[in-house]
Amino acid sequence: FDRLLSLASEGQSRAEQEDICQKLLVHGHEAVEPLAVFILDQQETPALGILLELLGKMGDPRAAAVLLEFLESDHAVLRMQAATGLGWLRARLALEALDKLEGTDPDPDVRREARIAVEEILREFPRLGTLLKHHKPVPLGDDDPAIEDEAAEIDEGPLTSGERRLLSGI
Repeated sequence: FDRLLSLASEGQSRAEQEDICQKLLVHGHEAVEPLAVFILDQQETPALGILLELLGKMGDPRAAAVLLEFLESDHAVLRMQAATGLGWLRARLALEALDKLEGTDPDPDVRREARIAVEEILREFPRLGTLLKHHKPVPLGDDDPAIEDEAAEIDEGPLTSGERRLLSGI
């Protein structure tokens, strides 16, 4: 965990960070508790985002309590990663907090991730949608949430070979 955090803190290669994450994901549920303890022992910095992402990807419901704590972080990236992780977990207990985040967070990226997380949870618990105050439904596909790109973000040039591999899942 220390190595991953130091790589993120130093802005090192995302590929190396992903490699470490993949190795940790192999340990699955047995790594959740040590990772949660490690995260809670750290000073809150944006670099912790990679560890929150990893915690959410582990798919263990015990991670929800830690991720919930970070919904109130001073760092937008930590709020965003916590919301994303809670969506992956489809953590019903986070629904009210995510709804509030969607309606009140000052950062538009955090609000978007909170909205997507709420939609993911509602896929599992659709009747809970009537209890929400701020949520604006977003159409979701079978696998992934739909995110609309701004016109300025769309590059009309030809795809690189790396982009083609990414799009084709290779």
